[in-house]
Amino acid sequence: KLIASIHDYDLVIMESFIWDLTRYDDPVGQVYLVNMDKCFSALKSLKKPVIWILISPSSSPKTTFIDRRLIDLSPAIVDMAKKYSVHLLNLSDLFNNDRPSRQPDGVHFKP
Repeated sequence: KLIASIHDYDLVIMESFIWDLTRYDDPVGQVYLVNMDKCFSALKSLKKPVIWILISPSSSPKTTFIDRRLIDLSPAIVDMAKKYSVHLLNLSDLFNNDRPSRQPDGVHFKP
């Protein structure tokens, strides 16, 4: 339904990782990458600029699994963004291991 209503917008900004990776039994992230490919393909057909936000690992002991997948999958995510001409805002480059700016859960950023 979102794709049908997205025509009213000039650009698309998206981020998806933790929830989508943990939603499925996907220990290596293969389902995530397949779904990302489908998402980018659908977004490309809209002929609108797309900005994908790539979160940075948190280095929190609570998020070891997610951080490992993020580190492992980041090169494939970057390549896929290039393949579909998606602009990538790589927060790993900006906030890599910046623990003071994180909430106590190690995942969310402080306002």
